Amino acid sequence: MTEKKLTTFTLALSNLKSRANRTVGLIVLVTLLAAVLFGGMMLVSSIQHGMNSMSGRFGADMMVVPRGSDASAEGLLLRSEPSAFYLDEDITAEIAAMPGVKTASPQLFIQSLDAACCTVPVQLIGYDPATDFNIQPWIIGKMERPLEAGEVVIGDLILAEPGDEVIFFNQPFKVVAKMDATGMGFDSSVFMTMDTAQHMIELSRESGLLPGDVGGADVSSVMVKLDDGTDPAPVRTAIINAHLNTDVVTSSDMLIDISSRLSNMTLLIYMLAALIFVLCIVVLVIMFSVTINERRSEFALFRAQGATRKKIIGLVMTEAVLISLVGAACGILLASLIYFPFTTYIGDMLGMPFLMPTTAEIIGYGVLSAAVSVLTGPLACLPPARKIGQADTYTVMREN
Repeated sequence: MTEKKLTTFTLALSNLKSRANRTVGLIVLVTLLAAVLFGGMMLVSSIQHGMNSMSGRFGADMMVVPRGSDASAEGLLLRSEPSAFYLDEDITAEIAAMPGVKTASPQLFIQSLDAACCTVPVQLIGYDPATDFNIQPWIIGKMERPLEAGEVVIGDLILAEPGDEVIFFNQPFKVVAKMDATGMGFDSSVFMTMDTAQHMIELSRESGLLPGDVGGADVSSVMVKLDDGTDPAPVRTAIINAHLNTDVVTSSDMLIDISSRLSNMTLLIYMLAALIFVLCIVVLVIMFSVTINERRSEFALFRAQGATRKKIIGLVMTEAVLISLVGAACGILLASLIYFPFTTYIGDMLGMPFLMPTTAEIIGYGVLSAAVSVLTGPLACLPPARKIGQADTYTVMREN
């Protein structure tokens, strides 16, 4: 029979196995802490990345939409909620001529039917290449020529690749480029020229696939770029006064609203993490104190056999580290299983721009969460461990 060397690690592992129920309970506590820390940091970082993406990619200062459609417009931009609403085409030229407006460009929104490329209806967006300043800058890095009739550029979440063919309203379109993830509703959108969109509407109306109120010369929104240094408030008021059937969504207002919600969410997450951390420490201190007190005779026997006080403390601390390591690993794994497969759903549920952090950032969050979680066990165990290490061997053995 092979003899195994009795080390602090093997002895600690044996002790944890012999007290399985207590060990599992402590691991669950650390697991909860690690899951909240890692999941919370990932959530806050994803929203922050989405905000940065939106501020960098949403080149318009204003978005003019039909009255009552401002909520739908924000849903389209932020939450991938397909929408369809329409204005008269003449409004674009009128807005472009207003003081303080640098340029104005129309867009046409069409909510698609279910298609093979997508699990849900997607947003079809037609834009005018001659005046557009909002969409084409994203596409420049993906294709070296202008978008032609019958061609589309798809968002990151569309299940197709360049060279594939997608079908909307029984009409085929060639995918010529796929955009990078933006964290916005545009990830579930399909982009085409205004002429292509108008042609699709005409053919689809004839076949009865589109409602009759979709006119061939209509636009859904007007994206407005202001002159440098122009205050958006007077321009917004002028547009609404000149066109009483419109609402104006400003990018600054959206970013302020999102930033406020992000701050509140961040505070809530960190308060929850701090509460769980304190609770974890308190419970672990109590559990280790009770357990160590119950094992006084065991430790006294070790001392009688020659174990030093330092060895006793090392044994208890090793048990605490093992519990924390397993709990930290389980917590990060649990948060990952909840977070990564459902990022799209989480982003839609929050109603804010949502873009995954980089791989390096994810690893950093995991390491930080693990480090904090692993420290909880030894920190909680140190006071009771020092106390038992200072106990008198003879007195303890006489008590038992």
